[in-house]
Amino acid sequence: MCTIIGVIIGAIFGFCLEIFSCIVDVVNCSGGGVAIFSITIPCAIIGGVVGLVIDIFMAKEDADFEKAQAEKERRDAEQAKLDSAFSEWWKKLISCYVAIESNVEPGILFDPGDLYEPIWELEKVQPEPRYKTNFDQRLEKHINWLRGRIDYNLKKGFYALAMSLTSVRCLKKAYHENSGFDSVIDILAKLYERTQVDTYCIRFLQYGDCKLSVTELSDQAVLGARIAELKSKIQSIDKAYQMEKVYYGNIVPDMANYIDYAAELIWCIAVRKPFNQNEFNEACEIFACHTRKNTVDGKAYVTTMYEKAYEEENGQEFWKFDHVEQLLALIYAKNLIGGQNTVDQEKKKVMDWVDAAIEFDMINQCYLLTSALAWMGLYKLERDVLRYLVEQKVNLPEEWQDRLGFLESGGTSNIKIYDVDSDSTFLYDSSALDWNSDAFELFFRKLEMTHKTMKYSLAISRWTKTLPLARGQKITQEEIENSFNRLVEDFDGEVVVCRKKAKAINLANVEYENSFIFRFKAERNRCISILFSSEKYGRNLNLTIIVLFTPESGLSTEELRKYALAIKDNIYVESFRESILQAVDEVIKPKQTIYDNELSDEGELTEQSEQAIYGDYDIFE
Repeated sequence: MCTIIGVIIGAIFGFCLEIFSCIVDVVNCSGGGVAIFSITIPCAIIGGVVGLVIDIFMAKEDADFEKAQAEKERRDAEQAKLDSAFSEWWKKLISCYVAIESNVEPGILFDPGDLYEPIWELEKVQPEPRYKTNFDQRLEKHINWLRGRIDYNLKKGFYALAMSLTSVRCLKKAYHENSGFDSVIDILAKLYERTQVDTYCIRFLQYGDCKLSVTELSDQAVLGARIAELKSKIQSIDKAYQMEKVYYGNIVPDMANYIDYAAELIWCIAVRKPFNQNEFNEACEIFACHTRKNTVDGKAYVTTMYEKAYEEENGQEFWKFDHVEQLLALIYAKNLIGGQNTVDQEKKKVMDWVDAAIEFDMINQCYLLTSALAWMGLYKLERDVLRYLVEQKVNLPEEWQDRLGFLESGGTSNIKIYDVDSDSTFLYDSSALDWNSDAFELFFRKLEMTHKTMKYSLAISRWTKTLPLARGQKITQEEIENSFNRLVEDFDGEVVVCRKKAKAINLANVEYENSFIFRFKAERNRCISILFSSEKYGRNLNLTIIVLFTPESGLSTEELRKYALAIKDNIYVESFRESILQAVDEVIKPKQTIYDNELSDEGELTEQSEQAIYGDYDIFE
């Protein structure tokens, strides 16, 4: 194009020169002839050449531009591909961390398992330096975040143990299974496991039957020393968390025992005299850090987050629910101070706690409460709690319903079923002496529900008598045994007697070393036995006769119940007791002959001495 334009411009320029030359010649009257197009053609040629050169140059510029543009587009496309790959890689990396951190944050215990494996796979993708830079930065941010979870929950006293334990497990994964975290994980895992148990110092053997370990510290001086020791141990554990940064390095091994120390501390303070309410409250705050129940997404969890941590972190509604053992320790202390009347001062607190237990659907905690109340002999409060549960439409198990029915009928006994080992000792439960028919009904219902075999007897009635003896008079068990053997001969095999050791399984130090057990074989006296014991104490002979229900093998629970209830109305029991006393009377009354009218050298009584001592006395009076 420029070539044509150059030719035209050159031709025009040459033609103009030719015209100008002609005009000059005419004016000068030179009159010379003019050669047409002599300049025009060369100028056109020159213009064409110049245009051609310009065309060639512009064509080269266009080619270079197109080439550069194509190269730029290629590079842009390649960079866009790299950026897209990096963006995809980054999104995957972020999603991996989000999956881990979103599980850590609610404070629900879990094992990270293989959650870090996708991260390490993404670490292998390193086509550019920015991959490593961003990977390292995100990993460091994640590690600091985990450290922050541990630091916040331990240093501040917000014992979200599940979150702390999970965070340390994640740190081990983040450091490629670094074994340096194993000891810390073990400590926190043991502590978390301890938070999941029902109780610590009070052990529930069955409903209404508990064992409290700290009562072994009966001496007040020893008790005070133990309280000081427990406080020292707890302070030593807490001291490590007063530093600016806690992380996992300051978790001491003794922290695994923290909650047991705290539980023992509240009980020791509860049983020490005089009771210090402020000191007790401080100990409860320590204990509560590990045992308060919270809700996360509407579900109850143990030791997930302490109140402030949960509110500040999540801004969601939070309910506090103290551990049942904390409440029981307070009730125990108040019961020691003033019994039922003093405990009643805490009734509102107890009922508020029951409301919280219902809200959390932790009805089993209420079972521990009422069981301990029965153990403490606080039957009125036990009845009120069970009654309130019914009012709140809580579906009580059959055992609870039976217990409530028994309490409502005026019963105040603590019905227990004992597990005993069979040996040569005759075992019986003396608490059954206070049972009414409802109590017996409850006992056998409980026996049936627990599928236990009854291996001991129940005391139905008890009779005691103290008889005076003459100075120097000796009564041997062999004499009594011989008299009893003569007695049972009169019953033609319907009654048998044996001599053996007897023991009340529900009481301490109630044992009869030389007791006699009468057993009845006839249907009319089925499951009846009578225990007789005599003990010389100074110049007195102390007699004890206990009528018992003794189970027979092969009978159903219902049959056992009927036989037990029938004993109190059995007319033969009273008759046989009279027979026992007659046999004893034969032993203790002095033997007389016509030759013994005064005290002999051997110390035997004369007729006059006997009359002076005994007069008209009779053992049956």
